[in-house]
Amino acid sequence: MIVMVGIWPLDKDNFVGHSHWEYIKWIPNAEDLKSPKYLLDIFSDIIGNTVLFFPFGYLLGHLLYKRTPSVQLIFAAGLGSALSVSIEYYQIYCHLRSPSIIDIICNVSGSLIGARFARLRNALYD
Repeated sequence: MIVMVGIWPLDKDNFVGHSHWEYIKWIPNAEDLKSPKYLLDIFSDIIGNTVLFFPFGYLLGHLLYKRTPSVQLIFAAGLGSALSVSIEYYQIYCHLRSPSIIDIICNVSGSLIGARFARLRNALYD
């Protein structure tokens, strides 16, 4: 599910053989932050990416419930980072998508929140 959302749309005109490094927004500038449209887009990205990776972290946390909390969080952060960076790297070669460091941060955060939630839930029912 996460990969499909990350590479959508599956269109022959989307993925191309050359990169688009110039379209990457590493850090929003002051003008971007004054735009209500940009702020709404960033806010929806933050919520959407965090919610998208929450189940991933939750499942990892649930699968590793006998491990220490630090191991659960390291796995969630590591695998969430690997998946997120892979998807964002793919988007560099897409016409219809634009990669962002904010997406990576939110994806990893969603994985960590999900793993922590799984840990808390397992502690309640043990």
